[in-house]
Amino acid sequence: MTNERAIVEQGYDAMADAYLDYIDQTTGDPRLRFLDQLLARLQPGSQVVDLGCGAGIPCTARLA
Repeated sequence: MTNERAIVEQGYDAMADAYLDYIDQTTGDPRLRFLDQLLARLQPGSQVVDLGCGAGIPCTARLA
């Protein structure tokens, strides 16, 4: 693993719990509304690339 990659990985690991706590306290989180709009437009069997969905909760879990 490159040094730059390790630095980014350590940064994400260090803030992951705080990010999830913040998201849990967010009311009216628009991500789920946007995700529902996306899912309504996809054809069955579509493939989606997830780029930067934070911890992947709840978006990536719903896409799976």
